[in-house]
Amino acid sequence: MRSGIYLLAGVTAIALHGCGTATTVRSQNAAAPAPLYAHMTEGDVKVANGMVQIALETAVSGTRLSWENPASGHSGSVRPIRTFKSTSGLYCRDYDETLTIEKRTERYTDTACRDSDHVWKPVAEP
Repeated sequence: MRSGIYLLAGVTAIALHGCGTATTVRSQNAAAPAPLYAHMTEGDVKVANGMVQIALETAVSGTRLSWENPASGHSGSVRPIRTFKSTSGLYCRDYDETLTIEKRTERYTDTACRDSDHVWKPVAEP
């Protein structure tokens, strides 16, 4: 099962995509904090969205592209994992993202397909 974050819709529409949770490293006794994406600023989302589109459209699988919002100090990266065609004929990519906010990092894995307008959007099952 895939889990991930879909940043492309904007800060007010950020939602986990898929079934499961993000990977976070923390001690076993620590209470589960809110997911990092809930702490992203509108500027973070704008910068991250741009990098997701660039990475999925142009990056070779395995290449990690990073972003940073100087206004917030938050950062992240996107790494396409594989490219394939869906059963409906759309180009799709599995990818992972990292998000770092105040020394805390989470990793999300997702799949997105490119629509007819050449915009990459997450999908539940390609």
